[in-house]
Amino acid sequence: MAPPPRVLGLDTAMSACSVALCEGDRVLASRRAIMERGHAEALMPMVREVLEAARRAFRDLDLIAVTNGPGTFTGIRIGLAAAKGMAMAANIPVVGVTTFEAIVRAVGDDELGDASLLVVLATKSKGYYAQTFSRERKPVCDPCVAERNQLAELVCEGEVVVAGDGARDGVEALAAAGVRARLCEHAFVADAIHVAQIAATGMRHGARARAPDPLYLRPPGTTRSGSTRRR
Repeated sequence: MAPPPRVLGLDTAMSACSVALCEGDRVLASRRAIMERGHAEALMPMVREVLEAARRAFRDLDLIAVTNGPGTFTGIRIGLAAAKGMAMAANIPVVGVTTFEAIVRAVGDDELGDASLLVVLATKSKGYYAQTFSRERKPVCDPCVAERNQLAELVCEGEVVVAGDGARDGVEALAAAGVRARLCEHAFVADAIHVAQIAATGMRHGARARAPDPLYLRPPGTTRSGSTRRR
């Protein structure tokens, strides 16, 4: 049997910066910091710390995986540029994992139970980024931008677990529409551990890899220097 793939995961898409090195589902080393800005300065030192902690080098990697959105335009761009640069230098493939998928992975089986799952991400402009998943964690709808009063239109029948950094608003909106909803207590932002594990699972099962292209649900906007906007 082939050894599990060794994957370096990166996440800079939202209000955190994280790096993880996994062999299959096993975490060899990881680093994570909550931050609204400063991802560019924090990312590469985290990569070095993770590789050193795991006693691995780039030549030991099979794959690099990175969140490709949705999230902040600047954060997505930083993560993708770093992942592509490292992959090119090390001559290894790089794949994209959506922010939604990474958050879904963080929800425990005992917490999800027989419910479906709605991931709601806050934006700096109007509306939320949202996507619904079945109890088997399969996408039910495409990622979209939805206003608060539209979130109930995205969910399946029955109970719904709501995750993501907009989850509290999502639970309130669903309850107001008569939907049975409960809050996921810990899966608020993506984590590189889950990014790496998703990519490792896909590689191990021969799943078609997603190209590391940005997932923008709104066109990137122009911002003043030093500002960061969710897209």
